[in-house]
Amino acid sequence: MKHYDDTYCEDQPNDEARLPDDNDGSGGESVQSAYDRSEILWEDQKRSWALGFPNPTHKYWVQNGRIYRSKFKLYKTRKTRAKRGVKSEEYSVFSPHFARDSILLYRVQDTDVYQSWLGKLLHVGSVTVYANDKTTKDLVLQNIKRPEDFCDWLDEIVEYERFLHNVRASEFVSG
Repeated sequence: MKHYDDTYCEDQPNDEARLPDDNDGSGGESVQSAYDRSEILWEDQKRSWALGFPNPTHKYWVQNGRIYRSKFKLYKTRKTRAKRGVKSEEYSVFSPHFARDSILLYRVQDTDVYQSWLGKLLHVGSVTVYANDKTTKDLVLQNIKRPEDFCDWLDEIVEYERFLHNVRASEFVSG
């Protein structure tokens, strides 16, 4: 099984969904023959706008038929402590907060790409994944590498997940 490669940007000549191949530019293996749901198919981190370096506080990956977003933040909270006979004393505490969201791939309805002119130069942009999900309606993958290529690749994987679960896109449209 080959991973998503950030250098993959060529359209495939046949209609069968393909995964990128690291060895040559032939397009890799077909999704049906190489798709392993337990393996991490793609992963990236949020990148800084200045130079495009990875930011370890935001991580994104595709695995087990889901797309995941993990965030880590430090929140500054104020607490007060009272001692006997002395005024209360305020102090700050940094509390870590971990959040993880996920969307089932077969529920993905649409994707949007946003790139500024600097992002186009650095090949960095944000992708919004819209889904028909009760808990997570949209998932924003901020400042990832080659967002257009990722969206094309994600569309292929979403179609195959729908095929596996015998789901049609029209089943998600509510009237």
